[in-house]
Amino acid sequence: MLTLGMLRFELERCGCCISVIIWFYLPRNVASTQGGLRGFTPRFTHRQVQIAVTRVIRDDQKRVTRADFKDAATDLGLWGHLLLANVTLTPTSPLGTYLPTVIKSFHFNVFVSNALTAPPYVLQCIIMVIVIWHSDKVRERGFHGAFGSAWQLVGWIILRAMPDKASRGIKYFGAVVVASWPSNHPLNIGWMSENTASIGKRTVASGAVIFAANIYAVWASQIYQADDAPYFKRGNSINIAFAGFATILWMVQKYYYRHLNKKHEHAYAASSEEERLEEDSQTEKKGNRSLTFRYTT
Repeated sequence: MLTLGMLRFELERCGCCISVIIWFYLPRNVASTQGGLRGFTPRFTHRQVQIAVTRVIRDDQKRVTRADFKDAATDLGLWGHLLLANVTLTPTSPLGTYLPTVIKSFHFNVFVSNALTAPPYVLQCIIMVIVIWHSDKVRERGFHGAFGSAWQLVGWIILRAMPDKASRGIKYFGAVVVASWPSNHPLNIGWMSENTASIGKRTVASGAVIFAANIYAVWASQIYQADDAPYFKRGNSINIAFAGFATILWMVQKYYYRHLNKKHEHAYAASSEEERLEEDSQTEKKGNRSLTFRYTT
């Protein structure tokens, strides 16, 4: 019979084996995608390789300027994505830190508590991939992101409203619901990137969102307190507030981009032929502030 220590060792060994396989499976670059575990058929045509290499060379010549920082700092849409990263991820920190403790408080032994921590995250991975795939298929972001936060909100409400004397199965069900929420942080990053047109501005935005996606842990780590254990009623009330606010923010961000699209369309339609030609020639320079740019919503 495997002990907990032996099981952890086996899992680590499996992880190392998978890492080695992935190392040999992933291509070295866009022009070298065949051979070994990858098979003998190239993944890209000669034309696709030319396009990819040209894009890399072109983008590498760009430099981040002071104007890019100014453009990013005055973009309300970008600030919305930074706020989304902060608010959406905040409730995940206490759950990720204390989920084994919460499950253990259901009076399972240590081995079972650790084993029961895995299924919610497997479900989360599967559901997240499905939601993001569907988002790309229909070219919609706001409703899909709000769906993820709403899922998390329902989970926190279940945990908060659950009576202390509820059965272990019901308590575990509540923990599974909140932990298996389809994480919408990747969706937020992709949404921000496609709505930030210029390369320099996108570089600044990427750095800013990384900061926003890490600084939240400063206050998130204080949500669950020792005097609130083992069911963390007060902490879960705070998590409900964050998840509810995140759901609203996703909708606000969506309709803000819709407003900008309508504003651009009306301004472009009202301009003269000469102004349109001038605007078309300035599309790359103006980025997402151009009247010809259409935001993904």
